[in-house]
Amino acid sequence: MIGYEQAPASIFVLRKSGITSPQQLAGKTLGAAANDSTFKLFPIFAKFAGFDANAVTVKTIDPALREGLLVNGKSMPLLHRCSTRCCRSKPKE
Repeated sequence: MIGYEQAPASIFVLRKSGITSPQQLAGKTLGAAANDSTFKLFPIFAKFAGFDANAVTVKTIDPALREGLLVNGKSMPLLHRCSTRCCRSKPKE
């Protein structure tokens, strides 16, 4: 079992999306893996960030495809745990 001092949960967006704060996610569609802990914790995050989680549509996507879809600009913002693989990706903007 691995313990974290801070959860590695993240929301990834492309710079060109214009999203710079959590509140700007309201009205948007996010992509997430159905069993990902970040997806399950999103309502709690939204409450603490000051927006209604019900104002965001979350679509499930295949976990193997999520980073590639975002980096290639073919996906909406992603709910995901931060990992070396996705944090080092360089999006094409």
